Amino acid sequence: MNAGPAPLPPASQPAFFFDTRLSQMNAEDKEGTVDQVLLRVQALAEEQHSMINIDQMLSCGASLKWVERRANDGLIIRDGPSVFRMPGVRRNFLNRAMGAVLSCKGLVVVSHRSAAFLHGFERVREPLSLEITVPRHH
Repeated sequence: MNAGPAPLPPASQPAFFFDTRLSQMNAEDKEGTVDQVLLRVQALAEEQHSMINIDQMLSCGASLKWVERRANDGLIIRDGPSVFRMPGVRRNFLNRAMGAVLSCKGLVVVSHRSAAFLHGFERVREPLSLEITVPRHH
């Protein structure tokens, strides 16, 4: 008797990290060796609503060529000029907000209605646009 598909992960846990064997399989190249850089990238992205920027990937040991190849292979998905999302994770307000923060150099915060929504304020619906604040340059 077929047990059916695996149960879905809790909503707070990104789907692609639910089964660590899948992350391990995604990190294997054609020769079966594990891409340690990809595992480090996935671990960091897991802490950031499945988002990561290029500078963070470089600090995990990636090169720009590595980033390009993994994006072409679908192992990371370009979500902006310098921000990537892990595959299998739907775009939502949390990862959009994290992507906006990660795409900025320097200090940045999610602000206004976007911050109120993230903090769970009553009667604040998910904003259509994301609001962030950056310091003014002098």
